[in-house]
Amino acid sequence: MLWEEMERYTKLTGEDATHVPIMKLGAYLDGYEKGIEVLDKIRAEIEKTTSRYTISRERGAMGQVEWSDRLIKESEVLEIIDEYKGGE
Repeated sequence: MLWEEMERYTKLTGEDATHVPIMKLGAYLDGYEKGIEVLDKIRAEIEKTTSRYTISRERGAMGQVEWSDRLIKESEVLEIIDEYKGGE
């Protein structure tokens, strides 16, 4: 397990993990995982918001075509990010 964490730390930072204190290595990887979790939540929130936008258009003899453009306003994205930033 420790060896895998050392390999991961080296991949992420480019720093040889064999000379890094275990505490620093663990703290870095813990922070990295927490950051990834927050990014996953932000992604889900953005995907939920974009699913509201479905556009239907008529195209000549082809009839009606429906698709989702997955549009989202910049202000909505910034609002979602601000929610996860917390007290800043």
